[in-house]
Amino acid sequence: MSQKLCFNVQKETNTYADALLAVGTADLLNEIYGDEARTSIKDKGDSFEIEVSSPEGLEHLDRYTRLDIGYPFVKQKEDEKIPSGVENIFDYPKNKQIEDAYIKFEKTAGKKKNKIANNMVDAGLDKPPAPDPSLKLHKILASMRKGWKSDKEFCEYFINNREKVTRLAADNLKRMAGSCSERCSEDELDKIVSGSQILLPIGGKGVNRPKPDSTGKSGLPSDFIDWFSEWMKYRGMFKFLLPYRNGDDFKFFVITPKEISYNALMAIHKELFDENLWGGIKLDIRATLDLAKILIMHSKEYDKEKGSFMMLKKRPNQIIEGLSQAYFKSLGTAAALMNYSFLGLPGWFAIDDNETAHNFMKIIDEHEKCISPLQDDISSDIPLLQEYRSFLSSGDYRYFLEFLALYGPYIIQRRERNKWVMQFTVQNLRRIFMVKKDYSEIISNEGFLNLATAIRKATVSAQYRKAQGNREWDIKYGLAQDWKRVVEQPEKLIIAISDFVQQYNAENARHAEEARERRSNVTTKDLNQVLDLIKNYDSDLVGMLLLAYGYARDVKEKDETDEIKEGEIK
Repeated sequence: MSQKLCFNVQKETNTYADALLAVGTADLLNEIYGDEARTSIKDKGDSFEIEVSSPEGLEHLDRYTRLDIGYPFVKQKEDEKIPSGVENIFDYPKNKQIEDAYIKFEKTAGKKKNKIANNMVDAGLDKPPAPDPSLKLHKILASMRKGWKSDKEFCEYFINNREKVTRLAADNLKRMAGSCSERCSEDELDKIVSGSQILLPIGGKGVNRPKPDSTGKSGLPSDFIDWFSEWMKYRGMFKFLLPYRNGDDFKFFVITPKEISYNALMAIHKELFDENLWGGIKLDIRATLDLAKILIMHSKEYDKEKGSFMMLKKRPNQIIEGLSQAYFKSLGTAAALMNYSFLGLPGWFAIDDNETAHNFMKIIDEHEKCISPLQDDISSDIPLLQEYRSFLSSGDYRYFLEFLALYGPYIIQRRERNKWVMQFTVQNLRRIFMVKKDYSEIISNEGFLNLATAIRKATVSAQYRKAQGNREWDIKYGLAQDWKRVVEQPEKLIIAISDFVQQYNAENARHAEEARERRSNVTTKDLNQVLDLIKNYDSDLVGMLLLAYGYARDVKEKDETDEIKEGEIK
């Protein structure tokens, strides 16, 4: 019969170092108790709880006498001497040579690389092998070592004192399980480990502190650093750190678990690690959305046959909380931490069956396509990216409404230049907004929907029809900007809405008189319902939702049939 063992890992820094400590500890417990024992990680607020379900109890820790170091010894120079007994070695110079040869082949061969590779095989020659995927991590770590080699020194000590370290590790795990209260260590081990900016980002030089009178552990003597915690971070670093470059600068991400099994977390991390992501703000957005997609794709709700766990009516951010990150600025011979932050995973609604899983995926796909044209290096695009990232980071829908209010004019501007653009759909916006009571009541109002339809027909739909050669209707180019300036002032918003309705209906009347194409009017009933919404709810919320819906695409509307089919405007 399985027993449930719980190991408590205290959070120390509120950075990704805490997550590395937790996943490193889970990795060690998974080694000891095996894959047949279910190891999971839960965020308990001020700590992580590692839960192991196994027939073996805590006494198994005493029977397990030879632990593995759990990470590679990194050979940094060709002539570097490897300590006797080390088996897991990452040869950095050799792997760098393999990468250089592969890149040279790719550049030389160009578009004909497949043909050239086949000719090489026919001639009995081997195509240059692809570099080890983990090299991208080691390249960034190499640029940050600058004399730090604590992981290698600990590895050498471990090899020569394996049984001793195993016994001390077992005692520390028992302490985490609550069976003893004292930290199990000794002076020589604590003196071996030293802090690193990689493992404790808040302790690095260059941090802009709100209160610059504090100091992180990496600036403290080794006596203040717990060797066991550092070892767990080493294990976590080499298995779970996600490295990304942005020019000479770089970012580290770590997946922060909420409640997930160790094996599922490993599989999800590997898929995200293998993706080719880059950039500044867009990297934050893409990594977060891709992580959400990978998580859902691994669920049984999404794929009953291949899924590895059940969502159990939880939101994605109740399985994985998000990504903890640190951004480092290159200073030539060193790197300085510029900021550390957290990117929350989307939690728009719970996933309880195949339909909701696929609906969530459709929303993510739509968001990725809409975000795609926005660029980090275009100044006018940056505010949109910042608002959307703030929405992901905080889960605050007000940031999303701000983003959508900027995205409407962006659609108009792109189309005027005959450039590709994708609209958000009313149907997917509804799925996101319906979970919030105030939002739900507003977007379900008939008058609201009819006014939003009129906004759409006078802006993005009219412009779309113009691109198709149909110039029947005037295009209200500055509507979003004008309304956004007055949404916080109910009286001025009502005037703006009333003026728009008057002009919209007047244009309809002219078309009727001339026996030309007609649109449905915004009725007095519609207008009164919207005015009631402004009276009963925050005018800012009503106005911003009108802009969000008004510039979105309604797949049910006849005017946009071709756009639905193509999915883009060129």
